[in-house]
Amino acid sequence: MYTKYSKVSASLVDAMATSYSSSSKFTKDDAAKIKTKVKAFDDANTQFTQMKAYQKDEDVKQAFDKYQAKAKKFSTWANNLADTAVPMSEATKACDEAPTASLYDSGFYSEYDTYISECTAALDKLTDSKVSGIPEYAKSLKDYLASASEILKQMQALGDPNTIEYGTDAYDQMYSLINKFYDLQFPYDASTKLSDEFRDAEDNANPSKELNDLTDKLQDIITEQVK
Repeated sequence: MYTKYSKVSASLVDAMATSYSSSSKFTKDDAAKIKTKVKAFDDANTQFTQMKAYQKDEDVKQAFDKYQAKAKKFSTWANNLADTAVPMSEATKACDEAPTASLYDSGFYSEYDTYISECTAALDKLTDSKVSGIPEYAKSLKDYLASASEILKQMQALGDPNTIEYGTDAYDQMYSLINKFYDLQFPYDASTKLSDEFRDAEDNANPSKELNDLTDKLQDIITEQVK
């Protein structure tokens, strides 16, 4: 059981690393592979209930039942994380690099409009995630993008900055909006908070302690038998 748990746990670490990387992609096939490992883990746990030690020894039964409750929690979390890693990977690719066009480039507004639209659409797929912290993370980024989009629309409505005359109301409004746009703070704290929530969720679902307790009970039986 520990070996199968370790395989799932290692796969989840790889999944998160991949989904946060703009140079790689986590696919539905990758998610399916994790779920296959989760099922193998679940099956191994179920098979344990057929063992004589579980059926005959009350201490072992209690230790396993306690472990099984945590193991089921881990399996649910692992499956949810596998499902979430797919849209998270898509969101990372869509949102990772903002346009590099200058305000005075002809494609400035169109590039930002495309970037904001695609990033927002990718984040929308995370709003129903069952993984704690993901919907809030997506909302924080979407709120930031919405604020940026609103400022850009106001800037675009004033016209081409290359032709706005110095000293006019339009000039003052434009550069006030430019400052507002570049002063807009990206919600880096949302990423930090999400990482913290991941760690907490993983710790809460980790069945290692309960599995170690079960192993100790089984070892006690073996020790008694060889005396």
